[in-house]
Amino acid sequence: MKRLLQFILCMAFLAACWSCGDDIEPVKEFYDINGQIFLEEGKMHNATTDFTPEQLQQRLKATAWKRNYAFYYDKKKVGKRNEIVFSEINYYVFGENGQAYMGNVYNFDSKTEYTYVVSGNNVDMNSSSGSFRMRIVAIDDTMMVADSPMTGKGVYDYDDATVVQRTVFKSYHHIK
Repeated sequence: MKRLLQFILCMAFLAACWSCGDDIEPVKEFYDINGQIFLEEGKMHNATTDFTPEQLQQRLKATAWKRNYAFYYDKKKVGKRNEIVFSEINYYVFGENGQAYMGNVYNFDSKTEYTYVVSGNNVDMNSSSGSFRMRIVAIDDTMMVADSPMTGKGVYDYDDATVVQRTVFKSYHHIK
């Protein structure tokens, strides 16, 4: 009887161990919350996330915005800053009249001109060579964080239906 009980307990333990390997791992979605955003590898960072379109417009125009780093994220994971390597260090300058330009920190004569429109937290950028949208998730006097959808672009190792590029900009110099 003792051996039968040991056998039953052993089989129950093995069944429990075996079934644990079949558990479906829950999807961890990453969210920004009021006053905090996630940055590379999902680390939370205090940031100004509550602003009006007028405040966004004002902060866009107050400084030149230098692209600091970027990473990808999707519903399941957040990448690292070294996944996206920029060949040039670019900055954006937003003007009073809906005009903006993107330039290279090392070559101030090389600029791409844009028109831009602020709608809610979105900034739509249009040029003769194309257009794109940035959804601003945080902005203050020193940092701007923008999301741009990358769906349909086949970004390696990310879900093509939900992949986003998050770009972190730093204030380059204040505009008077």
